[in-house]
Amino acid sequence: MKKMLIPAILLLLLTGCCDHTDQATVERWIAQAKTNAADYVKYKYDFDAEIISAYTDKRGMWIGYESLDHVYVTMEHEGQKFTVYIDGAAPCMVGCDSYQAKEIKIALESEMETMLHAPVIVDADFGSPTEQVREDNVLFSAKYDGNNLPEVLAERLSWVTVYSTGADLSDAALDGKVRSLIGEKARASLIELRGELSENSQGRLSDEPVYCSAVREIMKDTAEYTAYGLASDEVSGLVWCWKDSGQPAPNVKVTPTASYHTDQFQRELSPLTPAYEVIVDTDEKLWFYYPVEKRDAALAEKHLTGTEYAAFFYTENAKTTYRQYATTEKGEYVCVNAPNKTDGHFTFYLGYEPKSTKPKT
Repeated sequence: MKKMLIPAILLLLLTGCCDHTDQATVERWIAQAKTNAADYVKYKYDFDAEIISAYTDKRGMWIGYESLDHVYVTMEHEGQKFTVYIDGAAPCMVGCDSYQAKEIKIALESEMETMLHAPVIVDADFGSPTEQVREDNVLFSAKYDGNNLPEVLAERLSWVTVYSTGADLSDAALDGKVRSLIGEKARASLIELRGELSENSQGRLSDEPVYCSAVREIMKDTAEYTAYGLASDEVSGLVWCWKDSGQPAPNVKVTPTASYHTDQFQRELSPLTPAYEVIVDTDEKLWFYYPVEKRDAALAEKHLTGTEYAAFFYTENAKTTYRQYATTEKGEYVCVNAPNKTDGHFTFYLGYEPKSTKPKT
């Protein structure tokens, strides 16, 4: 029975790679698309480009895929390769291409630098007219002539994130200026970084309060500005952030303590760090972070392996509550999400559950 089953599985895997579109039809589409792409480029840019390769767009199916009548045509002009995406079912002069994609992004960065009066890095997300997800799917139908950037961006831009240093994001006039540049449909996130601006600035961590001092979100009909304050405790290395409304910073007191109460938690936790008693004189939301460097040094010293938890105990309704939460690394920090029912007073430490330990019953 097994000998019969294995060939059947192999046959299914092989047929899963098949094209459900007739090959002769595919070849006809590709040939027509090459002619269309050459005419399209000549009309749009007034130059002749060499055709390097071409293949159809594809739509995945439960088994295999089907080729579509739109085609990716890779072309080259004066050493620059680019993609034209165009119909191959009939003669056509309507398409889109990536020839000016880099130039358009540079122009967008330049406009943002002028607008913010500060150096920036721009991460733009352009929607795609294609079925396949490709890195070069930044394709434009409109031709950028140096003066029509808003028109070109409005065609495809869906989201733009602008990282800056030295900008004043509190200026409400930015909302209208950015909107006039990116169009009515796109959204924008303006992020003022605490550190230096570099290519490594881009990424999901950049809007963490520990890494940015302000964020301005510009949506279709609304905009929101948030500034973040930052402070730290020299002894523990603990860092905390809060929404900065211009009021005095919240008073946070961090005190080392010998109280671990390891027998009160659901899991057998081996303490990795000292326990810290934290007292906050405000009910405002705070973000707490513990340095990964200090955590890793303690790991190496104590030779602990397993699952890391942030262990908390605090008074809730006149009763001490013990909770542990799996931690999340945020770049150079371990994020310590304090419970929201602590009344501004809690104790925590980082602990490890050894691999062989099971939860208490």
